[in-house]
Amino acid sequence: MIKRLRLIFALAVLISGLGLTYTCPAFADSQIGAFIADWEKDATFPWHGEQGIINFEEVIGRKTACIKIYKRIVDEFPYAECIAVNSHGTADSPTAPYIDIHPSTNDSDDIPHLLQIINGDFDAYIQKWAEDIKEYGKPLWICFDGEMNGDWHNGSGAANGGGATDAYGDPTKPDGPEVYVDAWRHMHDIFTSIGADNAAWVWAVNNSDWPREEWNKFENYYPGDGYVDWLGVDGYNWNRVEYAGWQTFQQVFDNKDDEYSNSFDRLRGISVEKPIIIAEFGCAHKRKAKKEWVQNAFDLLKTDYPFVECFIWFDMNKEENWLIDSDGSRIPRIALSDSYFTSAGDPGTPAINTDDVENLALDKSTTASSVETNSAHVPSNAVDGNYLTRWSSHNSDPQWIAVDLGAFCDISKVILNWETAYAKSYAIQISDDGSYWDDAYVTTAGDGGVDIIPLAANTRHVRMYGTERYNTAWGYSLFELGVYGTRAESAEYMHIQSIDMSVRAKRKGTFATAEVKIVDAGGAAVSGATVSGQWSGLTQDSDSTVTDSFGIASCDSNKTNTASGTFTFTVNSVFKEEWTYDSAADLEKSDSINIGQ
Repeated sequence: MIKRLRLIFALAVLISGLGLTYTCPAFADSQIGAFIADWEKDATFPWHGEQGIINFEEVIGRKTACIKIYKRIVDEFPYAECIAVNSHGTADSPTAPYIDIHPSTNDSDDIPHLLQIINGDFDAYIQKWAEDIKEYGKPLWICFDGEMNGDWHNGSGAANGGGATDAYGDPTKPDGPEVYVDAWRHMHDIFTSIGADNAAWVWAVNNSDWPREEWNKFENYYPGDGYVDWLGVDGYNWNRVEYAGWQTFQQVFDNKDDEYSNSFDRLRGISVEKPIIIAEFGCAHKRKAKKEWVQNAFDLLKTDYPFVECFIWFDMNKEENWLIDSDGSRIPRIALSDSYFTSAGDPGTPAINTDDVENLALDKSTTASSVETNSAHVPSNAVDGNYLTRWSSHNSDPQWIAVDLGAFCDISKVILNWETAYAKSYAIQISDDGSYWDDAYVTTAGDGGVDIIPLAANTRHVRMYGTERYNTAWGYSLFELGVYGTRAESAEYMHIQSIDMSVRAKRKGTFATAEVKIVDAGGAAVSGATVSGQWSGLTQDSDSTVTDSFGIASCDSNKTNTASGTFTFTVNSVFKEEWTYDSAADLEKSDSINIGQ
């Protein structure tokens, strides 16, 4: 839609979607959606609350499957509105929100922000969006920076480098589209890292490329199959000749005579597997002609364009009267009464981790070949679950980061979430003891972003071993190193549940006792396990003893005649034949007790 987006976002403020795997909706029908802003009828959502949805549904005679909400990147997640949308539906006919997030900071923002997004300046906002959407927990659509191939807003390719090739990234690619792709991937990667996998990502283009130049064709803006769940397109039938003028539905979306339009064919050229959503469309008011246009549009969606699995009618009297019933006719009700059009909202199930496996690396012990000089980018940052922290190395080859899972685990995949300094060539290596390593996966075609690497291995140590950097001016940098799989919940794994300290005085001095309790993965006491440890403080000695039937090993210190001070006991090892000591599961590793104080 050729329009000034600053106006719509001002109005929206007033009325206020690796390798991912994607499961398409279970039906092939077309879902009914709308953006609702008819103030004259008090039918605006969310300004007038759910009544706006009800009023619109009375016009079309059907329930909506999807309701569109406009937001800026600096806004908060519209929790109340999304709950209202979701509550409006039923179990058999759910209604799902579609949130359009624009990279603007105020109502009239004309400053390009995509480079700032890439550089992390908006990470706190994006992380909050992802966390809130994850907490919301219900399916929804997310669209970031739609209509990027138009020249009328600050998120466009034209505003972010245009067709130049010498100011950013790959000199063989136009800067505007390349900046857009990297900004999209950056935002998507944060959502992936946080686990906001209830969001289906819609990549929504304008139906025509403006400017009409080769560099600005919307194909250049595609972030990649692993970053997109739905292909989207916005398009309108105008009265105003300074825009596109009056067109048929086919001319808006399927103009085969115009290489800068013809959006349906071009989207299908990108992927025939991903569903298509008309993310905005409408028809200007023109007496009888609008009735015929609306009827024809919905007829064609059913007969000629079955790949369009959802549409969103832009129901607002704005630069044109886009209200679906502006002519007062019953055509929308008649056309949408066909059972082909469904009121059951289903964004699908995009997910990075739907196979019920845990991140075994989370908060485990890490080591690395190096840490970037004078930085806080230590290796533990790569396993802390926080996208805003990272590990980074010296700028030389090779470099590595390794994680000790604490016990042997069955691994199904490794997920690497790269910062801009990514590896072009690297291996994923595994080891039983952390000393001798075997390659489990090798690539020389790393492209950054999120790498999801399927593995089938039983091991304890996992390492990313980088041999060639994408940019030799930088080192290697990972936001997260995730190792996914299952940890056997059986009696073969044991750990320290507690350490209780006590002291006793005898004629020849005082000594301390550490009662170390060993349990299995289910919390049951483990007998016959040898616990060895070191005393420090008042005495400097070691002790080793075997757990009893209650799982208790009583380790004594030597005696001391010192009147005051501290006894400290630290467990060094726990051993039992055919058992694995899962040190990462320990609830305690050492304890202390004071005397004479």
